[in-house]
Amino acid sequence: MAELENMIQEKEQFSSEQLRQCAEVSSELNQLRAELATYHNRCTELESRMIQDQQQLGAEKSQIMFEAEKLNQELNTINTIRREQDTMMEKLKERVTLLEDTNEKVAEELVEYATCLEEERSTARHLKQEFEQLQSEHE
Repeated sequence: MAELENMIQEKEQFSSEQLRQCAEVSSELNQLRAELATYHNRCTELESRMIQDQQQLGAEKSQIMFEAEKLNQELNTINTIRREQDTMMEKLKERVTLLEDTNEKVAEELVEYATCLEEERSTARHLKQEFEQLQSEHE
């Protein structure tokens, strides 16, 4: 009988211990449910903010793409102007080269002309001297 009472007492203690553990587990479970609800609300809030951020980023991306297109058009215009300037510079260089060549030829012709003129003057002086000599001999 004592054994039976011991067994009953052990079972009661075991049942009390199980009830206490169940109460602890239930309390922990309720706490975890509350935390889960908090995390769920936080996730929902973050998801909503993420969607708003994505929409804002989409709008900013569109604006950036628009600005980039404008800048690209401006760059194309600048490059076109540069090409035109390069072409004009090449033409100007060709004209300068042509003018330099022409100036060189004119300078050479002027030197030839000056040489011929000097020779004619020399010849004229010589002829004048001969004429004066002939004139003085004739007188």
